[in-house]
Amino acid sequence: MNRAPVGLRALAVLALLASGVATANARPFATDAWSVQTVALTDVGRADATAADLRAAGLPAFVEATVRDGVTWHRVRIGCYGAEADARLIADLARAVGADAATVVPRDGTPAHVPCVAREIGFVAPDAWRQRADGVPSFVVEVDGVRGVLRYGDGGWQLLQAPAEGGVRDRTVAQAAFAQAGPPDAPHVVWLGGDRPTPACRGALLAQTEDAAIVRTGDTVAACRLRPPEALP
Repeated sequence: MNRAPVGLRALAVLALLASGVATANARPFATDAWSVQTVALTDVGRADATAADLRAAGLPAFVEATVRDGVTWHRVRIGCYGAEADARLIADLARAVGADAATVVPRDGTPAHVPCVAREIGFVAPDAWRQRADGVPSFVVEVDGVRGVLRYGDGGWQLLQAPAEGGVRDRTVAQAAFAQAGPPDAPHVVWLGGDRPTPACRGALLAQTEDAAIVRTGDTVAACRLRPPEALP
């Protein structure tokens, strides 16, 4: 692909535009993530039944045990999210399906079979931007008259200099892994790879790859990348 050089200022501007990308991609499933706490019960059978009801509603619930003052409590929690806003979405949905409580809490030791969602920012409202075509995960962005192409692929955002735009080969996925859900004023995206659609993150779906939904939330375009669960109990 032709990557003809551009001026130093152009490089600096476009580097600032993508400044949040390297950090987001470096630790996509970091330990400083979030989960949703519902109830904590001493009866493991009731805890398992509560988690099963939440999973039947499409929420990735699980049970984990903790000991406090000599008593074993079985906490029913939901999911693993790199962005607190996405965890708040799940808390809202849990309450909507009848959960007695749903509180966003720091994640601590989410089991491997529970899906994790990382939100990786592509860009925040530059001077001008447009999606290159409907359904493709690449965008033409412009800051102070300097144009570049940001696209999501191979597990991360890539920044291309403007002359490379003509060489970008846009593509869409053969089979949808994500779909739009929720009302128009509060949209969210669901993952279609499990037994039932699973809420993944807030935002309007712009495009998708095999493992990520490209969404717009307010003035931010980001990739919600999902690590699928190995198997739900």
